[in-house]
Amino acid sequence: RNRANLRMASGNGRGALEDWNAAIDLEPASAANYTNRGVTKESLGDLRGAVADYEQALKIAPRSWEHREAVAKRLAEAEARLGH
Repeated sequence: RNRANLRMASGNGRGALEDWNAAIDLEPASAANYTNRGVTKESLGDLRGAVADYEQALKIAPRSWEHREAVAKRLAEAEARLGH
């Protein structure tokens, strides 16, 4: 996770995406991993991929998850940009 964040901060979105894919492989029940991969995909112009990741994050996150509203907002914004 740290390396993915560092890669994003340095402008290496493709490298960050690889790291988030690996993080999800290791911890597939982490809503945070899906959210972060969605943010990365969105920054790379993959809105459909971002929407899928945001949807998965919301699906697996507990209702009490503190980031639920922020992810739901990102999802709605990405869907709007896609014309949904």
